[in-house]
Amino acid sequence: MMVCIFIDIYMCLLFLQINRLVHDHITHADMTASDVAETWQLIAEEGDMKVYKREQEEDGMIVDPIKAVHTVHVSRVVLCHGFGGGGG
Repeated sequence: MMVCIFIDIYMCLLFLQINRLVHDHITHADMTASDVAETWQLIAEEGDMKVYKREQEEDGMIVDPIKAVHTVHVSRVVLCHGFGGGGG
């Protein structure tokens, strides 16, 4: 019984950590049309992949962060099967 409670608590904490990380990645990956037009410069494009950069300064140093965006077209069935859902 004690082992089951420990596993449940561990899984809950793991879920919270994963959920936070996913939220952080989605927040940083968000590229609205106005965001792209105002701050990001397209530097490469190949098929469905686009690479952007922007110039900014942090703590007196010039840094050029880059952001790659790739669109993947996948059906619901393939997605479910790939993540163990069976896909029916």
